[in-house]
Amino acid sequence: MGLECAEQEELKSDSCRREIVVNEVNFVRKCIATDTSKQDLWGKLVCTNFKISFITDDAVPLLKFQYRNKFLGEHDIPLTCIEQVVTVNDAKRKQKVLGSNQKLKFNPTELIIYCKDFRIVRFRFDEAGPESAKKVCLAIAHYSQPADPQLLFGFEYVGKRYYNPAGDKVNGVDPGGGGGGGGVEGVQTPLFDMSSDWDREIKRTGGSEWRVCSINESYVISLSLPEYCVVPVSLADQDLKQFSIFFTGQRIPLWCWNHPNGSALVRMSTIKDMVQQRKLDQRICNAITRSHPQRSDVYKSDLDKSLPTIQDVQAAFVRLKHICVIDPFEESDEKWLSSMESTHWLEYVRSFLKHSAELVYMLDGKHVSVILQEEEDRDLNCVISSLVQVMLDPHFRSIAGFQSLVQKEWVMAGYRFLDRCNHLKRSDKVESPLFLLFLDCVWQLLDQYPAAFEFTETYLTVLSDSLWIPVFSTFLFNCPQQRAEHSREFARSKNIHLGDEKVLQFPSVWDWSQQFTAKDQALFNNPLYVGKSATCVQNGAVKTFKRTKVCLAIAHYSQPADPQLLFGFEYVGKRYYNPAGDKVNGVDPGGGGGGGGVEGVQTPLFDMSSDWDREIKRTGGSEWRVCSINESYVISLSWDFVFICVISVNDAKRKQKVLGSNQKLKFNPTELIIYCKDFRIVRFRFDEAGPESAKKVLQEQIHAWDGVSYGTNTALKSLEMQQLCSLGDLRWRIARCDASISRLSAEVKTTQESIQNLAKEQKSSKTDVECKIEHIEIQISRVLGKIEHSVAQQEAKIKANQEDSSHQLHLLEAKLEGVSEDLKGQLVSVQNSLEKEQERAVTEYLTKIEQLSLVIKEQTDKNDKIVEERYGQLSMKLDKIEEVQKMNLGSHRVKHAEEKENDRINKIEKEIWKEIQDMRAETNAGFAAIHESLGSLRHVLEAKMKLEKDQLQKQIHQVKKMTQSAVQENQQKLHI
Repeated sequence: MGLECAEQEELKSDSCRREIVVNEVNFVRKCIATDTSKQDLWGKLVCTNFKISFITDDAVPLLKFQYRNKFLGEHDIPLTCIEQVVTVNDAKRKQKVLGSNQKLKFNPTELIIYCKDFRIVRFRFDEAGPESAKKVCLAIAHYSQPADPQLLFGFEYVGKRYYNPAGDKVNGVDPGGGGGGGGVEGVQTPLFDMSSDWDREIKRTGGSEWRVCSINESYVISLSLPEYCVVPVSLADQDLKQFSIFFTGQRIPLWCWNHPNGSALVRMSTIKDMVQQRKLDQRICNAITRSHPQRSDVYKSDLDKSLPTIQDVQAAFVRLKHICVIDPFEESDEKWLSSMESTHWLEYVRSFLKHSAELVYMLDGKHVSVILQEEEDRDLNCVISSLVQVMLDPHFRSIAGFQSLVQKEWVMAGYRFLDRCNHLKRSDKVESPLFLLFLDCVWQLLDQYPAAFEFTETYLTVLSDSLWIPVFSTFLFNCPQQRAEHSREFARSKNIHLGDEKVLQFPSVWDWSQQFTAKDQALFNNPLYVGKSATCVQNGAVKTFKRTKVCLAIAHYSQPADPQLLFGFEYVGKRYYNPAGDKVNGVDPGGGGGGGGVEGVQTPLFDMSSDWDREIKRTGGSEWRVCSINESYVISLSWDFVFICVISVNDAKRKQKVLGSNQKLKFNPTELIIYCKDFRIVRFRFDEAGPESAKKVLQEQIHAWDGVSYGTNTALKSLEMQQLCSLGDLRWRIARCDASISRLSAEVKTTQESIQNLAKEQKSSKTDVECKIEHIEIQISRVLGKIEHSVAQQEAKIKANQEDSSHQLHLLEAKLEGVSEDLKGQLVSVQNSLEKEQERAVTEYLTKIEQLSLVIKEQTDKNDKIVEERYGQLSMKLDKIEEVQKMNLGSHRVKHAEEKENDRINKIEKEIWKEIQDMRAETNAGFAAIHESLGSLRHVLEAKMKLEKDQLQKQIHQVKKMTQSAVQENQQKLHI
């Protein structure tokens, strides 16, 4: 129960750093082996917002070279590492792949978790509660597929720094803490988020013709680029701003690295505008050429055409995972290797390494600058630029240099870790393991050149595992801008005051002390690594040696002529010179027998018959016995030596010599190189040492060793005499061997006869097969002839079509350029003329509308006055007519005419009033319509006003005519 309590305390401390226990279930069995349940573990399955934890009382022993992560236990799985969650019900024979916010209609009896790091973890719920098991499964499926990056555990983890202003460490780890990582040896890793980091990198590589550019501060140019980047000195910021709109994603060309010979490695995206492509390419190539001291040419490599796509890499990775994890390992080695080859994963690794080696030859061999071009400059360019720099620059083969390389070429360059690692499980189409492919390529180089790298494959494994720990911002976002944006949004949602900091300060993955102890970090260091030579310093003073004396002594003593000259004999002889048996330097100089072992168990040396007897009994070899015929080594002698290669070098004479024992050295060495069998290469310089050695001392030492070798030769001769005496004893044993050989020869004859019969049958079958093969070859040759003929015809047609198409394309391009320029000029002129005409028409329409409104008002006023005057005149005339009619009351005709005239006059008056009212209504309606639609329908209103004016004039003219005709008729009647 002690381990379980410790695990529970760890979960409590995890909750202090904002790790929340979502659900848990007891009595869970974790399946270890597939064929048996004896090795299974029992415990409790816990789901938090960070990981899946399996807490058990059964402790698993830690191996000698095994490391332990501070964030994760032996049975923990980060939620971002989960690829698929599958629940199984044995009774109903059902299984379901769970997604986020899905329901589970059956009670699961088994949970299978497929991880992105090739692990498959199985849990059984035979003794657990069905509802608790269902809740845990649903919780794991839900929290392993977050809907937003801010739901990843890293935001809650780093938020603890702001809720804990005192800056206390949680579980010994600083929950915030930005800045570069401390590295394995405390060396600060540059994050390249400041211009000073880029300045130091330029000075380190000697790129004097390159400068740090800050036009993308606050990400105003491109969202996927860092705020600071390196560009040629000859390109101005204003030109870069103008050029950026023509590149995909506004990603201007970026400097990666400078060779000591002046060649530069540059990466960029494709140019979208085909019209500007040639002009921009020429401008960029000229700038890069001017940055080269020899003004050499620029080699451009289009990675989209020469390397597999990210979809191809993902498909190969899926096939690789299928044969390594899902398929059973029951096939033979040949079938498995063929399946491995069919995945194309190793083929893609080879193609990336081969292309990188070709670019290394261009940079280092031909002294030519290289431009890496990719459509978006965010995937393949990251792999190739990193591999080229690893191959060329020893700094990037150290731990600190390799970390700065990943930070520079992957994190700050905008590699989509969030999408390519599929942390949010949104789409499998954008997922691609390019970073894992890069680490595999580096491992291939490490395997071929183990002494060239400071780190080990353990370091590469730990780095790949850190992809799935959502605590560090290094592998959590698509670009620095996305990190800044989500940080600000999270701070606003949680009411966090950032102060002078622009973004949340996430911890960096390069500070390995957050994950591992110093003892575990020691596994990252490669013991075979040959770094830069350092001065030999002891107790604060520089030690110097006589050059020739040291070189000859090392060469002589490293190649002893006899085993007795090895140091072991002198070491063990101390026991006899020291009868008291005192320890020398804390070690018993004598002391035979087996070693104590790790736990004090005596290790048998098998130099006595009792050791062999015990081994026979232990293994149950009852039909075997111990033989002592080789006592005193009368049968065979065997020695084994350990040699090293010693080379002396003279820089002035440009000479070097491989030294052997008892050899002379004719020149004074300036350097000593020792090649060890444990892959070490040790170099010593004698720039400040004495130029001549004491040769007499060497000769005396050599004569002394010759005397010792003479004594050993006499001992060998005595051993040879003993061997001759023992040969007689062996002759009777040889006779017995002859008898057994005769029996074996008879058996060999019978087998030879059977082999001859088989050979005859094989010959006959071979002749039949050869005849069939010849017939098939004839048919194949005919088919090949036809194919070659058709291929030649097709090639001729294709060439002709290509020439025609290329000629037509050139003509079309020329025509399109001319037409586009003409159209642009015409469009500009037409646009200007239309704007002027529009302004003039608007002013004219406004003036005309105002004039028309005034004229219409004047006309209406005049018409009203005229109608009133005419009406007055008519009324006067009617009064006169009435007087005349009164005077002629006696006449019947006059009365009848008077009645008719009155009726007509009444009708005329009614018609006149109606027309006047209609005119007024129409004019009022016209004015209202004019004032409502003055802004949008001016040309239409002008036409309407003209029409209304004509209609009014016609109506007025008709009224005049009617009034005149009516007056004339009345006058005629009056005369009558």
